[in-house]
Amino acid sequence: MSAFQDQHHLIVEAGTGTGKTLAYLVPAVAAALGGRGRVIISTGTKNLQEQLMEKDIPFLQSVMPKKFTAAYMKGRNNYLCLQRFHRSGDSPVLSGLEEMDYFDEVTDWAKQTETGDRAELSNLPEHLSFWRHIDARSETCSGQKCPDFDPCFITRMRDRATQADIVVVNHHLFFADLALRDSAYGRVLPDYTAVILDEAHLIEDIASEYFGTQVSNYQIDDLVRDVSNLRLENAEVDREVTKTAARLVQFADRFWMGFREGRGEESRFPLVPGTFAKTDELLALAKVAAKHKGIYISHIRGESFNLFNALDEAIGIGRDAGLPVVIYHLKVGAKANWGRMKDAIAAIDKANAAGVKVSATMYPYTAGGTGLAATLPLWVQEGGREKMLERLKDPATRAKARQEIETKIDGWENLLMATTFEGIQIASAPREFDQSIIGKRISELAAERKANPWDVYFQLLIESGGRIGALYHMMSEEDVATGLRFQRVTIGTDSSALRTSGILAQGSPHPRSYGTFPRVLGKYVRDDKVLTLPDAVHRMTGLAATQMGLRDRGLVRVGQLADLVVFNPATIADTATYEKPHQYPAGIEHVVVNGVPVLDPKGLTGSRPGRPLYGPAHTP
Repeated sequence: MSAFQDQHHLIVEAGTGTGKTLAYLVPAVAAALGGRGRVIISTGTKNLQEQLMEKDIPFLQSVMPKKFTAAYMKGRNNYLCLQRFHRSGDSPVLSGLEEMDYFDEVTDWAKQTETGDRAELSNLPEHLSFWRHIDARSETCSGQKCPDFDPCFITRMRDRATQADIVVVNHHLFFADLALRDSAYGRVLPDYTAVILDEAHLIEDIASEYFGTQVSNYQIDDLVRDVSNLRLENAEVDREVTKTAARLVQFADRFWMGFREGRGEESRFPLVPGTFAKTDELLALAKVAAKHKGIYISHIRGESFNLFNALDEAIGIGRDAGLPVVIYHLKVGAKANWGRMKDAIAAIDKANAAGVKVSATMYPYTAGGTGLAATLPLWVQEGGREKMLERLKDPATRAKARQEIETKIDGWENLLMATTFEGIQIASAPREFDQSIIGKRISELAAERKANPWDVYFQLLIESGGRIGALYHMMSEEDVATGLRFQRVTIGTDSSALRTSGILAQGSPHPRSYGTFPRVLGKYVRDDKVLTLPDAVHRMTGLAATQMGLRDRGLVRVGQLADLVVFNPATIADTATYEKPHQYPAGIEHVVVNGVPVLDPKGLTGSRPGRPLYGPAHTP
């Protein structure tokens, strides 16, 4: 009590279960009722805040001789914004059909709630993806100009706090208020004369978010310059430091260039050079992406033997950085893993239940595609193509690489073991190379040449300069269908735009370039009944637009940009095959891009109305 009376600091250490909350509440209430002013109680966890407001304070209100009032203040995104909620009917806010019932419950609750506090929706999942579109976050608030200012739940919360003797807040809100008090933005909390900081061990990290120093490109440049000036006597350490500094500069430059174009942060694993990126490097970039409302889109490190470790890494980056994660793309490779798509789905669902927004894309094929060099151990690929070829020309290195491919699956994506020579099909080769190999499996080439498949494999890599493209037949049809049924999956080609003539018709690419969307609509909707037609279309349009943060596309609605495809559900089909991939689909009659027809029954119109698509960080 003397700390309140004499206005000095008091530090007390007390373990859990010792009754410390009542020990500080009683003198705090006495001080407030004794005319010494309002007391703020700041805590670090939701559990303690609820204990104070639902148990300890009501108990004291029932036994203390003088009556006192208490209020609970939370961050703005815990409260419903009436204005944004009223407008939500005119914009896409749901990430899937499964959220329709949840949104209906929120609608009913909004009509009767007195506080607008999200915590009242205790029967709904803790983290609703559409809540961020209807909450009261400050960047969308128009203040007193808002037509709903008087009934606003933030206004009511502040009124209650202004009239209260005791105000309970969390550490984030407390330090946000401190950071704003000396600025032009005013304050968050009402005036107070004393503050009690419970769970003080959490203060350091939280306070640093509001008063710490942020790293910019300039500081990275300074760091690299200082490192380059070091005089390291150990040559091996010097090489490693130089390599790490160069990689840091490369990632920083690529990251900021991407944000000037409005993109999020994408990592491509298991492809070189992305596979050499360390988790802490990606996390550092993702944290900056989160500040710009970015997305972490990851071609994860493993899609077969290391799939679940790779999923955990991507989910962990999204959790720790505080931004959505898109698994680009979801698959289960290697026959030994067939049937585990349900486990991958369970991992993603578990992450969402824990508050990490995770979704995925898929293409409807049982084969993937990438360069043949990606099948080599990482140490063979390190340093670029020239270094790789230099190593492969050494018989001892080839023997070591073969031994590792045949025995090791931990720590890298062993595509060759996942697929085998019977499953690797040559998709492309340099123009000057023998084009007759395109479309054939390595096992088939070995049989034709009466050679060992390993010799053919290394020969292809060396003689082509490592520029062979390949298809990898390693997934099961059952897993593809299971993945497509998952409500958090959208449809994507994972391919570039091609055509059936000219320079874009070279090689033997993956048929997904031509057939992804028609294959879903024909095979998986009409023929196999894996998806309903409305659900499939939603995965390709509205859900995909929401996943990528595109607000003006994905729906047929007044004010939306008109990207339209007119197709015949009875005839739409993919005609591209692994053997003959350069074939347009059947059953598509009209295509409109940005309101301009680009395809009609006569063929391409010649119009090119396409434009770049920017993410939320883009500024014109």
